[in-house]
Amino acid sequence: MGYLFTRRQLYELVWAGPITALAKSLGVSDVGLAKACRRGDIPLPPRGYWAKLNAGRHVDRTPLPLRAPGASDWVEVGSGRPQAFGQDAVEASITDIAPPEPPAYDETLEAVETRIRQALPAKFRFVRALDDAHPLIARLLCHRRAAPDVARGR
Repeated sequence: MGYLFTRRQLYELVWAGPITALAKSLGVSDVGLAKACRRGDIPLPPRGYWAKLNAGRHVDRTPLPLRAPGASDWVEVGSGRPQAFGQDAVEASITDIAPPEPPAYDETLEAVETRIRQALPAKFRFVRALDDAHPLIARLLCHRRAAPDVARGR
């Protein structure tokens, strides 16, 4: 059975105990769980983290990075039809399920735009209009204007 987690849920579970124990409880391998965490950009505790913690040493917890632009906030773990984490095995019918809560975002749209612009190379040129497009793009746009149905594959 597959599970569907939010990035925050899976992050909290991974940092709550050893990944091998969590993987066993979910019915997946620890390697499969680690791969799912990599796909969701969720940091894992480093090697020796739990031993150091049990010995009473201070260890830092790697914070959950912000979600990459365009990346999903959901992470699928395991195979089969995924069910949202925390749902009972016997679910209510579709008509009985309440609508989902509106999404809450960790940062403003301006902060996301600033983060994207900083990640781009210095030579990157951002344009809002295609008046002075690359010759190949201009030819494609011209062809699309001339035959809109053909360009769309109809």
